[in-house]
This record gives sequence, structure tokens and C-alpha cells, in this order.
Amino acid sequence: MIVTSLLFGTMHLVHLFEQSLFNTINQVIQVSFIGFTLGTLYLVTHSIYFPIVLHATLDLVPFILIDTSGGSSDNWM
Repeated sequence: MIVTSLLFGTMHLVHLFEQSLFNTINQVIQVSFIGFTLGTLYLVTHSIYFPIVLHATLDLVPFILIDTSGGSSDNWM
């Protein structure tokens, strides 16, 4: 699960083209932790539905918290 969590996080290295190295590395670490948490939730509950709902919720939060004054909602974590 550690390897798959790290792979899940490293998929976000594509953001290097649109944000700073520091922000990208921070995002990779956060997403790796989220991947590990989602995997743990699956192992504990034996259900894929709980991780799916949590992942969808985490993806929706930035859209709900969009800063209409021109700021970015990408750094909400």
C-alpha cells in the first residue's frame, strides 16, 4: 500500500509545468498521504464505496471554496 500511495502521489508531478517545485512536492506528499488513507479505509471497511465517497468529497471541496476574487482554490489544503 505504501508503494501504490507513493505512485498515486507522484502522478501529480505533472503540475510542475504549472506551479512551483515547492508547491508540487507539497502536493505530492499530501496526495500520497491521502492515497494511503483511502487504502487504509478500504482495508478497514472492506468496501470501495467509503474511499470513493471520501475521494469525491476531497475533489469537490476546491470547487465549493472557489475564490471568486481571482485567487486560486488549488491551495486549500
